[in-house]
Amino acid sequence: MREHSHTPLAAPGLLMTAAVTLFMSLCVSASANELSAIRHWSSPASTRIVLDFKQRATYKTAKQTAPEKLVLDITDITGVVPVSTLPINDGIVKTVTAARIDSNTMRITIELEKPASHKIFPLEKFMDKPPRLAIDIVRPDLEQADKVQRQQTRKLKQKQVRIVVIDPGHGGEDPGAIGPGKTMEKDVVFAIARKTVQLLNREPAIKAYLTRKSDYFIPLGTRMIQLQQQSSGQLHLLPLAQGRFKCSRPEACPERE
Repeated sequence: MREHSHTPLAAPGLLMTAAVTLFMSLCVSASANELSAIRHWSSPASTRIVLDFKQRATYKTAKQTAPEKLVLDITDITGVVPVSTLPINDGIVKTVTAARIDSNTMRITIELEKPASHKIFPLEKFMDKPPRLAIDIVRPDLEQADKVQRQQTRKLKQKQVRIVVIDPGHGGEDPGAIGPGKTMEKDVVFAIARKTVQLLNREPAIKAYLTRKSDYFIPLGTRMIQLQQQSSGQLHLLPLAQGRFKCSRPEACPERE
């Protein structure tokens, strides 16, 4: 008579435990977020820091240990830290550091030059841009300096000086159209605008300004307010590079008006 060996079946309780463990691990994997990049843009009175995520981020603002620091804890996040320290040094923000404080939380520390106000808000996935968390840092004293410049502009107008405000458009996250060689419209129109301002300011009866002074984005409504405050309708130039650029996706060129 032949003997048969039998492998004992696992107890029902062990099978249930294994199933629950697998289910929980799958849920954690599905819900876990990842930080893919940290970017920034600087304007004369503010700095925007953008955190790119795999999905919409959950966060809490940690208690500030000093007025020159802003600390955010990003929760339910896995993966590696994309950059440990991002130096900015634009007169508003010194550095942005990212470090994991436990297996589920990543801490973002923003070191400021001086105490400043801030606003934090999510940006949803849009075309090729992932879900993001935007942090705007604003220096009130620098905003006041901008107001002083506008007051000086009004005095110039009283002296019959012609005010010219040149608006390059685009900037920051908005590249405008992109040429065959990956040249971005925002860079071309800014170079044209900056050179034009230099030429105009050689004339004693003209004072020319730019709506943006480097690579950052100003919403259209804000630019219109700037133009109205600075020029009072005297003259407004808007350089465009449409002849050399092709916008492969019309919706990606929102400033075509």
